[in-house]
Amino acid sequence: MAKKKFEVKSDFLDAETGKIVQKGDVFEADEERVPVLQDADVIGKEAKTKADKGDNKSDSGGDAGADDSKKG
Repeated sequence: MAKKKFEVKSDFLDAETGKIVQKGDVFEADEERVPVLQDADVIGKEAKTKADKGDNKSDSGGDAGADDSKKG
């Protein structure tokens, strides 16, 4: 069963682990738990991965060896 990561909207007690999950955390849930957690309004949209955000410097089109620091 595939798991996805979601942004946490409200603190909640994870029934499977017994741990408190806090607002702002990223929570991994399987397909069965997603609708339950969304109905409880404790998770929001799916969290973006680094690949989704474009954080991979090799994809930036720039020179990997260039100094990107601001001058002046």
